Amino acid sequence: MEHMNAWVPLFEDGADRNAVDRMVAALAVHSEGLGFTRAHLMMWSHDRQHLEGRLSWSQAEVGGLSDALRAARRTGAYATDVEGTRQLRDLRLVTTAFEPVLAAAWGAG
Repeated sequence: MEHMNAWVPLFEDGADRNAVDRMVAALAVHSEGLGFTRAHLMMWSHDRQHLEGRLSWSQAEVGGLSDALRAARRTGAYATDVEGTRQLRDLRLVTTAFEPVLAAAWGAG
């Protein structure tokens, strides 16, 4: 149950979209979360019909998962990969570049 309490910051009121994005990225790279080395967040642009790069995040252990989520909620300065984010924001992926099944899933809306 203690592990589940670490997720509480994700569900607290008042977080804006940027804070939620950072917390999801922090969850992806934290050793008590998914444990990836790096996370890249992309968003679907319905108007442009492609995925747009939004945020690149790297491992930065700041204590337990709850502490990492709270730190990410406040600011992205401690783990945002600035150069990686810049490069990711220049990236555009259109659904025709995906495998047919994945393209169909994205196209279904």
